[in-house]
Amino acid sequence: MEATKIWHANDIDCIVSLGTGPEGMHTLNDDTLDILGPWGMWLCQKFLTRFIYFRLQLAFYSLHAMTGTEHTHEEIRNIVNAYRGIHPGEAIN
Repeated sequence: MEATKIWHANDIDCIVSLGTGPEGMHTLNDDTLDILGPWGMWLCQKFLTRFIYFRLQLAFYSLHAMTGTEHTHEEIRNIVNAYRGIHPGEAIN
């Protein structure tokens, strides 16, 4: 939709999705480890209350969920396929 605002739909020959592959499942601990690293995670567990540490983990988990690109890629692929007249499940990419 953004590309058609800049260029007319007839002028678009190719759309490139710069994805990094399927997004795996993520957990509170995985997202906290990704952001803080093992040393930061250990410090937070040691000096924060369980409640505050959980809230911090929840914030990191939410950040990951909001900035993940897999859902956006799927949505764009479905829109492009619909524009091309391809039904869901018919095209791979």
